[in-house]
Amino acid sequence: MGVEVSQQSGVHVIRPQDDLTGDEMSVLEAVTELLGQGPARIVLDMSPVKFINSAGLGELVRANAQVNMQEGRMVLANPSPFVTGVFETTKLDTFFQISRSLDDAIAKLQS
Repeated sequence: MGVEVSQQSGVHVIRPQDDLTGDEMSVLEAVTELLGQGPARIVLDMSPVKFINSAGLGELVRANAQVNMQEGRMVLANPSPFVTGVFETTKLDTFFQISRSLDDAIAKLQS
């Protein structure tokens, strides 16, 4: 799995290219790299992610914790119904800020 990192309206957008199963630490590595430049506003575009397991959840929790410790902000955007269900079941929907669309997530970070 890899990630695509871009910038849109002054916000960093990280887009995983596949499911999040913890096989690689790509999302965490991308977040760490962005935070090396200082506090960052990051949208994690979850639209390509159709499946996530506990290892993938752990990676996202670590990434979000790093962003919070660096006084940045991270919003998850566009989760699939399965991923949304996992976040609700694990109560992580209260730990992450989640938006239904990429545009909405970017707008939240610009306010």
